[in-house]
Amino acid sequence: MMSETEAYENIEAHTTEDVDANDLLEATYETEEIKDANVECEEDGLNNESILGKVFDTTDDAYNFYNDYAFVHGFGIRIHTTCKNKGTNEPYRKTLVCDKEGFKREDGNTSIGNEKKRRREVRIGCKAMFRISKKKDGKWFVDLFDDTHNHELSMTPTKVMKHRSHAKFHRTMECKSLMVELNQVGLKPSQIKKAINAMKTSNEVDVTSKQCVDVLSEQRKHNKGREFYGLIKHLQDKALVDNDRYYVVDLCSDGCPRNIFWADGRSRDDFTKFGDVVVFDVTYMTNKFKMPFAPFTGVNHHGQSVLFGGALLENEKEETFVWLFEHFLKLQYDKAVASRRAVEEDEDFKTMNSRPVLSSRHPIEAKAGECYTRKVGKRSIGLEEMNNGNGFSAYTLWCVCSNFNKVIEQAKDSPSEIENVNNVLIKLLQDQAIRKKPLPVENVSQGSCVRISQVDMLPQLFVRDPLAPTNMKGRPKIASRIKSSLEVPKKRTCSYCQELGHYATSCSKRKVDESLQEKH
Repeated sequence: MMSETEAYENIEAHTTEDVDANDLLEATYETEEIKDANVECEEDGLNNESILGKVFDTTDDAYNFYNDYAFVHGFGIRIHTTCKNKGTNEPYRKTLVCDKEGFKREDGNTSIGNEKKRRREVRIGCKAMFRISKKKDGKWFVDLFDDTHNHELSMTPTKVMKHRSHAKFHRTMECKSLMVELNQVGLKPSQIKKAINAMKTSNEVDVTSKQCVDVLSEQRKHNKGREFYGLIKHLQDKALVDNDRYYVVDLCSDGCPRNIFWADGRSRDDFTKFGDVVVFDVTYMTNKFKMPFAPFTGVNHHGQSVLFGGALLENEKEETFVWLFEHFLKLQYDKAVASRRAVEEDEDFKTMNSRPVLSSRHPIEAKAGECYTRKVGKRSIGLEEMNNGNGFSAYTLWCVCSNFNKVIEQAKDSPSEIENVNNVLIKLLQDQAIRKKPLPVENVSQGSCVRISQVDMLPQLFVRDPLAPTNMKGRPKIASRIKSSLEVPKKRTCSYCQELGHYATSCSKRKVDESLQEKH
């Protein structure tokens, strides 16, 4: 055992060298991990001779094998080339190399004043490679392997995990699903990176913004072919929350959408207030489906732009614009009619329930003013007539009530008459109960009642995406929109012969006339 004096001497030695104990333990632990991994690798006999000719079922198995080999030896890998058969388009050879293979591509724009900040050099021409080829039976074997590196290898797991092929945390299903959910909430890739790095454990490598962008781009590729279905579903979900939301879809016979127009409740309300000036423009165009985006915009009382509605159009033909303007006018007309109707109903209610102004302030007239409004006055018994059916006028009902009150007043001193009136009323009430009893409904059971949600009641639209190739970003050079006079190239007109297609300097007629004049 170590004595107390020796222990103090060791501590003082570490203190003078300024070595952190945690760093020392971590480095020792990582070195032991690498040694253990090297021992396992040597026990398995992984050398150049044993790797050459090794057989794999799939290319993924070969990639995972070489990636594990690279992790043990302290470098990263990437896919360099993939050779495919021209006839069947199936791969028959794949080459994996070290991530430091090759050199950085030099750009030609290196003129003075156009210098850019250069990143650090990562590729330094490493020759390490791992090539697999396909056999006739469909399996893959290693036909070329070179383990020669011209750079220092990473000797700790922390440094090895910084290589892209070993940073697998952002590729896990938990991390991917969390990235997608945060993106749907509205966070940017930089904010998603900070949130995930704050929640991960210390054993995992930090996630970068580029990795977040790659995961989100891969997720969007899974939605290919379902963009318009997602758009219709989004509009239906918003319609459940916003009752004033309006949208209409124009479909072809094969289910391909031609035109889509939508406007939410806020846009419709803004149009009623700031609809004096409406700007309509179709300059914008979607990159993928070549559908012009046509927004209706205006200006509010703060000088800010407001959106009155938007549309995706198939083309810029006359019938397309006619369809769009018809639905836009129908949308705003219905809103104006509903608003006007609400105002008129409020005015009618106030008129019908207002108190009449009487000539004097006598208490009985004040009481009459509270009880008899114009609405009650319309049911005056003196102005109603007998209906054509089985109904009676208010005057007849008033006479019946008057006669009933007289009978009760006159029968107060005769118990027998009161009993007879009571028996007659009881029999009449029983007859009325039988007459007004609701009819039974057949084949109706409590278990057969099914509740239908509002989403199920909505009209389900079966649409598919337009069959159009994907274009690059930006507006295509050859567009179908109507160009302005400033964009249309001017036609050349000759000032000598007044013909199109050339100027006076190259006019052949002018040259002929000048040559004739020189001869004379």
